Amino acid sequence: MPASYSSSRRSRTCRQISNPTARRVGMRKHTAGHVLVVGALLFGSSALCAEDAAATGAFDAHEVSFLSHGVTLSGAVIVPRSPVVAAAVFVQGAGSDLRPAPQGEALARFGIAVLVYDKRGIGRSGGVYVGDKPGDVNGSRENLRLLADDAAAAMDTLREERTLRLVPKGFIGQSQAGWIIPQAVLKARGARFMVLWSGAVETTHEDVLFEQLAAAPDFWDQHTHAEVSKMMNDPANSIEFAWADYDPRAALDQLKIPGLWLFGGRDRNADVDLSIERLKGLIARGHSNYEYHLYPSYDHYLGGLNADVVGATVEWTRKALAETRKPTSDSVRARGRRSGTVWP
Repeated sequence: MPASYSSSRRSRTCRQISNPTARRVGMRKHTAGHVLVVGALLFGSSALCAEDAAATGAFDAHEVSFLSHGVTLSGAVIVPRSPVVAAAVFVQGAGSDLRPAPQGEALARFGIAVLVYDKRGIGRSGGVYVGDKPGDVNGSRENLRLLADDAAAAMDTLREERTLRLVPKGFIGQSQAGWIIPQAVLKARGARFMVLWSGAVETTHEDVLFEQLAAAPDFWDQHTHAEVSKMMNDPANSIEFAWADYDPRAALDQLKIPGLWLFGGRDRNADVDLSIERLKGLIARGHSNYEYHLYPSYDHYLGGLNADVVGATVEWTRKALAETRKPTSDSVRARGRRSGTVWP
């Protein structure tokens, strides 16, 4: 049930629709008459209004709206009352939840101002959500491109925030955002960093194959990472797709801003080993602006909204911005050595 808003701003109420805990959007096999949701990661969502935010004492929030492809999208800007480290547009995974208010609130408590928004066709945003009707392919090239345009439009709106004009801005997102944000950075003006939570560096077809292979809850108790690699390369496990593949490396190879990927070693929704291998290849080809961290015991949800992931995101952002001379999506590649690390 969507959040309800009364006609009076003072009496307006925002009802939480789900708890801010990790939950999965199941991905169904792509066959005729089925819906394909690719790259879904949800921590739960809630409606957000300024009154709710102010009550916590940690941050303020106000409603915003912006246009993308003729559709009005609705969201909120959450601003910490403590010193602001950076500002970011938060890009959701592939589910149909409302704006990711819990994620935005968690980041704001650590000093990052965040613009969260209802994706098209959801909540108070206009347009059509791709993923509810038979035959929909949420992870198609066309839809990912459209969602990237929406994220870029959100960045334009964030850049217009008067109190944040001098604050460095970037993108933070989860799961499917790993395919959306790199495209959005190429389209948006002034993006200086990006952070991907469980954002796969694999093609959409590879993602579907891996998720089907790893569907069993005890998958990582029964298979080694080496075995999984062989399974992914076994022609017997191949799948025929009726939709075009998308590879994020084409966009990633063009980006020059600092980028951080946070992965869970027990992820069953994305092939983390393959993603890290691909990132190592990009780094070896000169993309010292990229870095990744692996939490071996975490799954796709990275422990939910915990201090480890949120704190690491903010601390890395602070350091990455300090190490660069204001690189943007239009500037030279960020300097400094970056690599991969494994965290407990």
